[in-house]
Amino acid sequence: MPPIIDYHHLRTRRVGNHRYVDFHILLPDDYSLQLAHTIADNLEVELQKSIPNLKTTIHIEPESHFHKNI
Repeated sequence: MPPIIDYHHLRTRRVGNHRYVDFHILLPDDYSLQLAHTIADNLEVELQKSIPNLKTTIHIEPESHFHKNI
């Protein structure tokens, strides 16, 4: 999903009727915090449309931060 570069650390689980997903997304280094937050919010909305009773947690990372740790 542009402008997301990649994702990692995906975890899912189900508790009763609820599903939970959390993961990290990589965004370009030059994105503002406001833009990154908007992208994560939009992604949550799209996921929740597709999966009933979904609760999401998205951790935002700049691309350079992830590549330093490889």
